[in-house]
Amino acid sequence: MDYQVTTAPMHEPISIEQAKRHLRITESDSDNDIAALLSSATRWCELYANSAFLWQSITARMDNLSDDSIQMPCSPLISVTSIKYKDAAGSEQTVDTGVYEVDTSSEPGKIILAYNQTWPSVRGHHHDVTIEFICGHAKTFSRSSNQLTVAGHLFRMNDFVQVYNIGGGLPTDLSAGTNYYVRAVSGHNIELALTEGGPVVAMSEDGTGTHYIDAMPRYFINAILLVLTDLWSHRGDDPDGKGGPGRAVRELLSMGRMIVI
Repeated sequence: MDYQVTTAPMHEPISIEQAKRHLRITESDSDNDIAALLSSATRWCELYANSAFLWQSITARMDNLSDDSIQMPCSPLISVTSIKYKDAAGSEQTVDTGVYEVDTSSEPGKIILAYNQTWPSVRGHHHDVTIEFICGHAKTFSRSSNQLTVAGHLFRMNDFVQVYNIGGGLPTDLSAGTNYYVRAVSGHNIELALTEGGPVVAMSEDGTGTHYIDAMPRYFINAILLVLTDLWSHRGDDPDGKGGPGRAVRELLSMGRMIVI
């Protein structure tokens, strides 16, 4: 199965403020350099862990529909948007959602042929089947007054997050594509602010559909900070004194290096 990111995350898992505190940097002269290395550190950790850290849309392609179970290439799986295919005449069709089930509890997630169902006939040429899905580390939440209740994840003050929705609209005064900071934490209940230590975002309506919020495991966040520290400390190094690329350069290039056999 081949796949590509069609809608990339709109932020990094860690804010510039958090990254600078970790690096013990107070001046703003290096903000752009830190942001670039932070992005690279995140991508390096994603590739190593084979995990999609933040909410993103993926388009996967395969030649046919023949297996009862289709393992998704990115994890964790949040939802499947659609499965489309080319019929015998080459026309694009959409598989009815009653034909399959989505297993988001497995790692990686799966699409399962529903009981007593069969896949439609596919022409079977290269990439005749297209699966669009959403993946990333996110948890559902409900709203009560200005608090969000997020089951299954514990946040910390100033965690850097965004919110999302499937099948409706977010609570009033929350918006997708906006950076928020966790302002207060009480068990699984949190409040959000637009800046670190800023006023709590007031919400007046619950919204509709299913709401999600970034919920990255702490060990991934710590790993990104450690890789960032390594990249920052070794930037521009020439350890052998031979004019070759330094360690940070090799680490970055290794993520997209093509090896021709």
